Amino acid sequence: MNYSLTHNKKLNIYRWIIVIPFGMAISSTAFINPLATLILLGITSVATISILKPHIPYLFAILLTSYISIEIRLWGDYRTFFTISEPFILYCLLCWFISRGLRISTEDFQIKRYLPLILLYLWGIISILWSTEKTMGIYYMAMFFIAICFFFLTIVTLNSFLKIKIAIAFFVGMGFVSSIVCYYSLLSNKTIEDILYHYNEHLVRFVFNPEQMLRGQGFMHPLATAYYLSLSLMLLLGFIYTGNKITRVFLSIAALSMFVALLTTLSKGPLLSLLCGLYIFSLLNASVNKRIIIVWTLIFSLIIIGFFLSRIPTNDFAKALDYTSKTSTETTDESSSLGSRIKRWKKGILSIKDHYGLGDGSGGFFSYLDPEISFDNLYVHIFAEYGLPGVLLWLWFLVLSCKRFIHAYLACISSEYKKWMQIYISGLATLLLNAVTSFSHTFLPLWFYLGIGHAMAIVIDRENNKRLENERLDTLKCRS
Repeated sequence: MNYSLTHNKKLNIYRWIIVIPFGMAISSTAFINPLATLILLGITSVATISILKPHIPYLFAILLTSYISIEIRLWGDYRTFFTISEPFILYCLLCWFISRGLRISTEDFQIKRYLPLILLYLWGIISILWSTEKTMGIYYMAMFFIAICFFFLTIVTLNSFLKIKIAIAFFVGMGFVSSIVCYYSLLSNKTIEDILYHYNEHLVRFVFNPEQMLRGQGFMHPLATAYYLSLSLMLLLGFIYTGNKITRVFLSIAALSMFVALLTTLSKGPLLSLLCGLYIFSLLNASVNKRIIIVWTLIFSLIIIGFFLSRIPTNDFAKALDYTSKTSTETTDESSSLGSRIKRWKKGILSIKDHYGLGDGSGGFFSYLDPEISFDNLYVHIFAEYGLPGVLLWLWFLVLSCKRFIHAYLACISSEYKKWMQIYISGLATLLLNAVTSFSHTFLPLWFYLGIGHAMAIVIDRENNKRLENERLDTLKCRS
């Protein structure tokens, strides 16, 4: 007990040691420059709130992960760029470490549970040694590090089911905003591309609506927008599933708007992945499973009606159908999205023999894929870059994650938690199928979704243990 009191006193001393110099610095500037004082006061206030409540900046990071219209390019290279979200995630990580050091945050990160992921990252760093594109390899590993940090922050920050639902609400909210922007992009008749800042070879660029009326898009490329919307729709289904009647009505309207917006992107992969997720949900949910024919009749009817609704703003049904048909069926034409993907996948898979199964090394694929910057297949990407060791580590991580999610679902005592895990596992199927036609291992929404699942599993285990402990104590009281 004495040790605990002494330890707490030391922590309070350390906290004041950090706070007092900032206060003195701000006070001293008041005599020199009042404007600088206000700026310092604002920065200090934001930093203080971020340290005391690390989940607040994390929620803003969720909003930024769907906003990639602003690109920050280094050395003018179109391949090396990042968005506002990446440096902000590093800021969130710094705030959490300070908060943890001051014992404001108490959640621990059990590294041994995520050993395959840590090994995959270390293997990626080692692979730079034989990569023919070492600069790109370093860039990719830096972006991969930020993605893992976001995964880590999701787990340690969302330490209660309330925080998890708030984070999901922010993610879904940005999905709804993206759907509104999709409709605007269809109605807009111009592409916006501005250089916001330029210094030497470095620049900040704003790009919006490069497709010009054919495909709807939010703050991302149409395909990335569709992937984001597919995940948002699955998570929104969780609120509809667990909400009351009034809430369900309003959320169903929002879901319809987002679903039609997904159809405006003319992206087939995300739609098929979403349907797969809904099918898994219909198997897990007994009440839906009983009416599976009616449910799927309604879903397919909604797809047909939604497609026609999605083309009303531009009145180009024939052009949209022609585009969809061409990109879905022409496997040999490299100008079609499917043909281009198949060509890149073949190159990535065949390149494995050049390095004895060890992969091209981080960033090495640029030597034969340029000017393309991605395989548009997460599994091929990892296989081509990190070889057999990398893909085995990735599959090991996925298997352990799925095993943990299923265990949490089966162990659920709370009916609300069980419903959310049904939705989450169904959405996980959507995510894993989405990864077949796009994504790279640096795509931040991917790590948000995986992190949410691990956070849910931790909270469910904790709540189950508490409930079992309370039942045990009640039993002992009754016996006594």
